[in-house]
Formats: sequence, structure tokens, C-alpha cells
Amino acid sequence: ALAEQSYDASFTTKAQALREQLAKDGIDVDGLFAARLAIMEKREAAASGVNEDILDKSVRMPGYVLPLEFKDRKVVEFLLVPTVGACIHTPPPPPNQIVHVSYPEGIEVNGLFTPVWITGTMMAQSSVQKVGYSDGQADVSVSYTMRPNRVEKYGK
Repeated sequence: ALAEQSYDASFTTKAQALREQLAKDGIDVDGLFAARLAIMEKREAAASGVNEDILDKSVRMPGYVLPLEFKDRKVVEFLLVPTVGACIHTPPPPPNQIVHVSYPEGIEVNGLFTPVWITGTMMAQSSVQKVGYSDGQADVSVSYTMRPNRVEKYGK
């Protein structure tokens, strides 16, 4: 614990010296951090903001099924994701590229990432869904939800 404290003190001292040097050179460190935070917030808003043109309208869209819940060997709840492997083999897409789908009728799938068309009314609803992996689980942020009146295998 003592080594950690001396490391922290050394790091803090170096950071303060660097901050003072940058200030002498006319660089506004606090301003840069504030600008960075504003950019991060804008990127987050862009990634989670919904497309108003498709809300409360019937849409038909393709994607891949990432199952969340099964009933009688059929998927009754899933995430519709834009790419194979999304959320499991790669970082999740932005929340506004994922749809949380509840489909009580269920659909049979062949393993992960079955390609489908969903047809129904698109709704904006932010949520965080737990996606299970072979070695654990992760939270995935989602911007849309749909309870489709039709789910069909891609190619039909």
C-alpha cells in the first residue's frame, strides 16, 4: 500500500508540473478537458439519438437475431443487430443501430445471428439488455423497441 501511495504522489507531482508547463506555453488545459467532455457528450447523443422519421410508423427492416429469451425452443425476445457477431465477437454497435424485439409467437433460429426481416411499429425506448456469452454476460444499450406483427427469415 505504501508503494501505491508514493506512486500516486509521484504521479500527482508530475501531472501538476506538466500542467504548469502547458499553462506557461499558453495552453488552456482545463479548456481542453472541457472541450473533450463536450465532444464525448455529442458523440454519445449521436450514437443513441433516434431517427424521428421512423418512429410510430410501420417499418420492415432486416437484421440478425441475437437471442435473449427462448420459450418452447423458439426465440421470443431478441436484439435485432446490424452485423453478424455484434455484441459478442465485436463491441456493440451504437444503441441507435439495435432494436429490442419482443415476439411472443416466437421464431425458430439456427444458432446465433439468424438473418430475419421484422415488420411492425418502431418505438423509441432506451434500455439496457443483458446479453449472455459463453463466459459471462454484458450490458448492451439499445435505443429502439418493437413488438413486430411479423418476423420472417431473410430471403422471403
